[in-house]
Amino acid sequence: MTLHTPGAAFEGAEWLFAIGRGGDLPAVDGLVAVDGYVPAGRPPEEVAFIEKAASYGARAVFFEAGRHGRASVAQAFVFDAAAHADDRAFAELHKRLWSWSGVPIVYRAGPGQIQLFRCAHAPDFVGPDDTPICRPIRTLAIGAEIAVQDVWWDAARIRNGAIWDDPDACRLMLSAQKSAHRKLVEEVRELARQMGERRLLDGGLQRRLLILSLLIAYLEERSVLLPDDFARALPGATHFFEVLGNGPALITLLEALEERFNGHVFRLKDAERAALADSTELASYARLVEGFEDSTGQFSLWRLYSFRDLPVELISNIYQLFVKDAASSIYTPPALVRLMLEETLSWDRIDRLMAGDGVILDPACGSGVFLVEAYKRLVLHWRWRNGWARPDVDDLRPLLQRVHGVDLEEGAVELAAFSLCLSLCDALQPEEIRSSVKLFPRLADNTLHWSCFFEAKERGLVQAPVAVVVGNPPFESALTTDGARRSYAAYTKAHGALADNQLAYLFLSEAMELLSPGGVLAMVEPAGFLYNQHALTFRQSFFSRWSVREVLDFVSVRGLFKKGEADPKVVVVIAEAVQPTADSRLLHAVFRRNGRATAEQGFDIDYYDLHWFGNAIAEKSRDIWRANLLGGSRVHDLIQRLRDYPTLRDFAQKHQWDFGEGYIAGRKGISRPAEHLVGKPLLPTSNLSRDGLDTRFLDVVPDKPIKDTKTARRFTPPLLLIKEHEDLHHGVWTATTSPTSTRSSAWRPRRSNSVR
Repeated sequence: MTLHTPGAAFEGAEWLFAIGRGGDLPAVDGLVAVDGYVPAGRPPEEVAFIEKAASYGARAVFFEAGRHGRASVAQAFVFDAAAHADDRAFAELHKRLWSWSGVPIVYRAGPGQIQLFRCAHAPDFVGPDDTPICRPIRTLAIGAEIAVQDVWWDAARIRNGAIWDDPDACRLMLSAQKSAHRKLVEEVRELARQMGERRLLDGGLQRRLLILSLLIAYLEERSVLLPDDFARALPGATHFFEVLGNGPALITLLEALEERFNGHVFRLKDAERAALADSTELASYARLVEGFEDSTGQFSLWRLYSFRDLPVELISNIYQLFVKDAASSIYTPPALVRLMLEETLSWDRIDRLMAGDGVILDPACGSGVFLVEAYKRLVLHWRWRNGWARPDVDDLRPLLQRVHGVDLEEGAVELAAFSLCLSLCDALQPEEIRSSVKLFPRLADNTLHWSCFFEAKERGLVQAPVAVVVGNPPFESALTTDGARRSYAAYTKAHGALADNQLAYLFLSEAMELLSPGGVLAMVEPAGFLYNQHALTFRQSFFSRWSVREVLDFVSVRGLFKKGEADPKVVVVIAEAVQPTADSRLLHAVFRRNGRATAEQGFDIDYYDLHWFGNAIAEKSRDIWRANLLGGSRVHDLIQRLRDYPTLRDFAQKHQWDFGEGYIAGRKGISRPAEHLVGKPLLPTSNLSRDGLDTRFLDVVPDKPIKDTKTARRFTPPLLLIKEHEDLHHGVWTATTSPTSTRSSAWRPRRSNSVR
């Protein structure tokens, strides 16, 4: 047996070979043994990962070091090849770990050989005939030289997170589009498209059956539903897909499940029941769903994934495929959801929450992805405060009453209830679920409300004190409901116009009003909240009324919310429902694009991108946000110095020059007298460039409606013409006949278009 002292250094992959040789686990910073682990006094997040590793049979977990007050994050599970010698069994285990996607790296360490598997990239285990095969992405033999770029063997780089600063490592190990979570969403999207093309069943019914199929697949793989459950619905059936193609049998099964589980999750409406009973297309539908292959044509969708290992929040995200207004639905990356909940639902805050009767609210809950993550944190907190005991049904149901949601889409509310009930199941053992009667509480119309948020606030649908608000509201420059219009009218009366009629800003303001004193909010907002000059008044009003604790800035992260050709940029506002004080300070955290963020595995931030400053500066300064984005206080100081210099406007005013934009063309029937313009020379936009004025080719102002004619003096030479362009193309016109400029041309600057 080889013993390793705590001070021993392990070069390259020696720490893995030491594990492969057996004996004691090497003393490597960040490497935590599963066997003999004592959870007392350890962070709840760490304990959760160790328990998960134990359920998969791992020998150890490798944690990246925590930074900036955040908990350590598991990066790798290490398996002993002696305990997992069978390649076929390990291939099945790899499939489960890939479906879970909780760690990006898996090692199988044996005598003289280390295998590397990836769990946040493509499914490498895919083999012929739907049979998983053991296929490591890299194998290292003892004595082999390790290339400099092979950082995935280096314990120090994994511990400090530098592995994900390496582009080659990120390309090899991480992929958002090929990982299990995004891949399942896209495969279900394609399956839904094919069902739509074949017109099998009513659109709403086929989508509902698809969602129920995911739920039943989860319950079946967890052995909550057994062959006898299917046989009672259809004699001789042992699996769900055998029942799915038979209308009367499917009705019998769903009614039995609704009776057993309650919560209206499996409830059929009368029209749905009648459609299933009479359908002649159900068998074709079942064959399509069961036999659907993934986009590579290699693997059946249902055999590619281990449904018992899929995170509950992933099924919630499939909601975006089925909402009526798919254009406004956004896939919120789970890593962002976790970050927001970590910032708002600290363990101390949950202590305070549970000591009272406060609740957590998502005012635009969609399918409940934020509520599911919040509920999981409540369950983990309960276990932490109860000596890591396992909660039973009577412990879990009251925790469900602590998470509330509102959404305008009825289907979203149904799916949120479904997702939360699934989360309850996830916290129980299969035998506990099987033995429970009426397991799911009724959530719809109780803690989940089908309503416009603004109307729900007016009507007091959420009656419990709201201690935490979290969510991602719609980004629309339109007031889409009567409740929103009434709320907008009240806001403008009290605080002035709302920038761009932006619905997300209205959600932010109204949600803060709903919070109990001392409550906290974390809400995704358009980046214009910081960077759009039209939002300045709204931002100043918000900062003057509430204590903004943090602004998480993701403007530099591309594709975080990519939808079609659009790539909306976002920030997260974290504020407390208290008045800011003179010494209040906030954090502006600027996240940068890197391999881990691109792959939706998490977000890294360097200390020099953490900017602390007073709330008063945040309220009054126009420049602090862009300065932080570009570098911080030195940039801000430079901008302030530049602002002290006189501007061209100051110079023009001092010399009493006439300055401003050119004329504004009018629409039919909207015009003013324009004798000083019509028929005069008109300088085309292209004739003012970096080379100055080109007066060889001039147009003539047409005799058409002109709305804003300005004065004749505005167009009397000499003129300094400046183009609204980052290079400020300009030229001086001294001819007797001056060129005329229009508002609609591209060469008007913000400060002046013509200066006399």
